[in-house]
Amino acid sequence: MKRIPPALTYTILRLLAFIVPLVILLFLGFNEWFSAIIAAIIGFAFSLIFLQRSRERVAVAIHDRRTGADAAEPHETPTDEEAEDDVIEHGGTDGAGADDEENRPADAPDTAGSSDEAAPQDGTASDVAPSDAESRPTDAATRSHLNDDPSH
Repeated sequence: MKRIPPALTYTILRLLAFIVPLVILLFLGFNEWFSAIIAAIIGFAFSLIFLQRSRERVAVAIHDRRTGADAAEPHETPTDEEAEDDVIEHGGTDGAGADDEENRPADAPDTAGSSDEAAPQDGTASDVAPSDAESRPTDAATRSHLNDDPSH
């Protein structure tokens, strides 16, 4: 006979911990929303207190499946050093750190500064922001005229 997976057992018990109080509260004539909220609280408290062993079995089953402990031949999880060595050997960054000085070609411009340094400082329109009074009309007639003009 095949054994029932712990996740299925835990899920069924959690559903019963919610459905049984819900049906009882609805049978007693309580409002549907009130019954659902109270049933959820009861189900949560019940599963927290009484289903700890089932929850631990599910956690162990998930861990065993992810690490291969339940397989006939478990696979080996690489250590941090092995993973780092593998990345170094296969040349890899995934885009992170691609702008480091050692990775940049010698003739590439230095982009470490802020964008303000690259902007022209000769008083041209690109670095002079208009004041609030200059950027919008204050007169109601001017504003209505701008809204009617199709060229704006």
